[in-house]
Amino acid sequence: YLLDSLMMNGNEFKTRLLDILNNSNDEFVKTIYIPHLHLLPIEHQKYLDLVLNKKFEINNSNKLRIICSANKTLIKNIESGNFDESLFHKLNCLSIDIPDLKERKEDYDELFDYLLLKVNLEIYGNDKSLFKELSPSARSILKSYSWPGNIDEIKSLFTKLVVLEEEKIITEPEIYSSIYNFEKQNVRQDNILKQPFNSDFDLNKIIGEVVKSYIPKALDVSKGNKSKAADLLGLPSHQTLTNWIQRYQVTHKE
Repeated sequence: YLLDSLMMNGNEFKTRLLDILNNSNDEFVKTIYIPHLHLLPIEHQKYLDLVLNKKFEINNSNKLRIICSANKTLIKNIESGNFDESLFHKLNCLSIDIPDLKERKEDYDELFDYLLLKVNLEIYGNDKSLFKELSPSARSILKSYSWPGNIDEIKSLFTKLVVLEEEKIITEPEIYSSIYNFEKQNVRQDNILKQPFNSDFDLNKIIGEVVKSYIPKALDVSKGNKSKAADLLGLPSHQTLTNWIQRYQVTHKE
């Protein structure tokens, strides 16, 4: 059972809690999940404490299991008196410390696939013809981001992209404009690839246009770190990137 305090006032929380405890159509063990425990209001904490002190009867069930999630501010809330310390110790029978998402980059691909599929299903149901996908370059940009809002931020971004983007494939410019508040930059790919072989044709100039478009983006994403920018661009080293910057006179605002 989900018991999200952010979606309920005090009376609604108590009513929902009692409904769960009195539900006779469940299994042997009742499981309640409480997200955002660090934001649980004092009034809600009191009701939860009554349950743990067995002041409420649990019908048709011999056991109650409560699973909570919280961020690191929970300890600060305890110290400031905004969270009951005795309640914390009653709930903290077994704790699992999960590092921030930015410290688990090996999980990115699997997490992106799962959350994008989840959002696609929520919006389009089982009509897979409408499902959005990530291009390889878009995925690279996502993997370079630190995700301070963790999973909620990823899901929010994917929801926005799936709803607003018309194309089936989510590409790099959409990620830039959504995450970094960049305007979509038109690289003029169609024009570049379809230029006729006439007296004005200049391959070096065409390559220069592409270079001047992508190198500043990579430097923005990497926050000026040339080694990371080179990796994003598929270049062998930061020195190669420096050579390209000098050769094509690339400018970048710090």
